[in-house]
Order: sequence, then structure tokens, then C-alpha cells
Amino acid sequence: MITSKKNDSEEQTVVLRTFTSDFEANLVRAKLQEAGIPCMLSGEFFSSLYPLTTLGTIQLMVFEKDVEKAQAILNDAAGSDGSDTPPADNLS
Repeated sequence: MITSKKNDSEEQTVVLRTFTSDFEANLVRAKLQEAGIPCMLSGEFFSSLYPLTTLGTIQLMVFEKDVEKAQAILNDAAGSDGSDTPPADNLS
């Protein structure tokens, strides 16, 4: 997690993870949405224009109140279903 932003409803959003692959980012977003956690992706457009660069980084955003639950779901999914998809690096 690195940044906080305010949305229209005044809830804080944070970057949970970052990705260079839009496919991987969408898989993770779908997993969280399936679990009932609202989330959004930022930077998908630039990732298609500038693949494999820092300009093409996709950020997975969640509400601050959902961070712990989202991390637990993703950690559990990575450990229990045999997925080869490691978490993407967080920006520092």
C-alpha cells in the first residue's frame, strides 16, 4: 500500500498491489470482487500503451477499511488453490 486518495463518498482508497500485466490485474480484481470487496484498477490504459515499463504500471485500489480482508483473501487464494501467480511488487 502506498497512496491514499479521496473519492466522492469521502472514503480513503489505497493501492493494495501493482501489476505490469493487465491480465493478472484483472484476475486479482475479479477475485476480490467475487469475495464482495469493492476495488478498481488504475492505469490500465497506459499499460497497453507502455507495456513492461513503469509508465504501464496498473494499480489495484481498495478502500482502506477493506485492506486487511483483501490481503487475507489474496494470501489465502495464493496458498490454497495452487496458483502460480505471485503478488506484484508494491511501489515504494
